[in-house]
Amino acid sequence: MPIICVEGPRAVGKTTVCLELQDVYGAYIISNLPVDQNEDIWKQCDRQIERWQLAEEKSKKFAVVVLDGDVFSPLIHLASLQHEHDKNTYKQIEPFQYAFMDEKIGFADQYFYLQASEATIQKRKLKKQKQHYNNINYGYYYENFSEMLAEKFHRIQAVHEKKSARQVMHKLSTKPWERYNRKIFQHMRTLLLQENRL
Repeated sequence: MPIICVEGPRAVGKTTVCLELQDVYGAYIISNLPVDQNEDIWKQCDRQIERWQLAEEKSKKFAVVVLDGDVFSPLIHLASLQHEHDKNTYKQIEPFQYAFMDEKIGFADQYFYLQASEATIQKRKLKKQKQHYNNINYGYYYENFSEMLAEKFHRIQAVHEKKSARQVMHKLSTKPWERYNRKIFQHMRTLLLQENRL
């Protein structure tokens, strides 16, 4: 059964939509922890490997498994803080690359990127004032990454969780999975090493 990933800007409502998918459609949700840039990248990779392996295990029992946040999110976050060809960026990618080559971590079968207006996101941030939000533009990464994913990538307007969840379920595909496609990994790696900040 498919493994999908729900992503989007901070406070756009990813977890709310994931919970709707769980409560209404019986999806199995695998949550994510905020990226800690001070934590060793190998430990971050290990945690994401655990998430991915749990997703593969649960995909044998559930109609759909949802990753609340990309398993490669630590790389997207950390690469946004580095300059082009920074040696740290290469080192940060290394553990994920080893894990990918060993098929311990992979790409979701489909990606659903939630979008909302800046005003809507700011309102949601105010409701969760105790949480810390950074200004990293994940949208830049996914805008370019989507070109490689093609029909595996979908943009969803996060107006209301019920409507967003229905759109996700409506767009679920049964096409062959490419969880360990090396061309996709290489494309991701190239994006992470680009000069533009994410």
